[in-house]
Amino acid sequence: MNETGKLRIAAFDLDGTLLNSKKELLPSTILAIRRLKQIGVQVVLASGRHPKGIWPVAESLSLTGTDSYVLGFNGGTVVSLKTGERFFDCQMEPETARAVADAALSLGLSPVTYTESELLCLDDTDQYVLFEAGLNRLPVRKISSFRRDVPFPVNKVLVVGEPRKIAEGGESGLREAVKGLCTVSQSAPCFLEIMPKGIDKASGLEKLLALLGLSRENLAAFGDGMNDKPMLDFAAAGVAMGNAAPALKAGADLVTDSCDEDGIAIAVERLWGTGP
Repeated sequence: MNETGKLRIAAFDLDGTLLNSKKELLPSTILAIRRLKQIGVQVVLASGRHPKGIWPVAESLSLTGTDSYVLGFNGGTVVSLKTGERFFDCQMEPETARAVADAALSLGLSPVTYTESELLCLDDTDQYVLFEAGLNRLPVRKISSFRRDVPFPVNKVLVVGEPRKIAEGGESGLREAVKGLCTVSQSAPCFLEIMPKGIDKASGLEKLLALLGLSRENLAAFGDGMNDKPMLDFAAAGVAMGNAAPALKAGADLVTDSCDEDGIAIAVERLWGTGP
């Protein structure tokens, strides 16, 4: 598919894409990323996670200290893996974060947000809160009020809850409550990602491409969740994993095997012909 060699940057979602269902890197995935680096393709780790939760994956792929990038908070921040510098950092105002938190609580869901080094929540026993903290390797700090205890701008509010509750009115109710204020996407059945208005993985990649002097024609993007749809639609080559949401597969340029079945290696070979 990369007939003219235009695909010079590859953006990968983490959970369910670059990482398998056990949150591990397959040996074939590690080799595929290594080959991309060898042929000069820049690698971007594009996730809803806090940048601190992405860094260990970058280290496992030997990307730290290289000309690669982290796209954290669903495109809300762009960080160099060579210098640690944040080239882009978009935050929502405290009043907006409070409105999101109020709406989530009214729907029986739990709001979560972040500082540079902590995860802030109202319920530090919630299983989904603890799962998110583990993914990002952040300590949990319980607060009693978003209005009082979060008086500063934040990159993202994550709303967590039982998948059934989110599916049966939680997502639609939250979208309606914050309509016009924020961007809402679902990254997992238990997670709703609430970003500043206009922020998603495509907008973050657009900022990075401008920084690098590249265009969307140079971009391939890989994902499995609906929060990946903006970047797959934006990229010249949008790749959906075999385990991806049906709606994501329907609009993808290429559907590869699942994250447990060498899907990344197969797609990389298809796009760049990097096999032995």
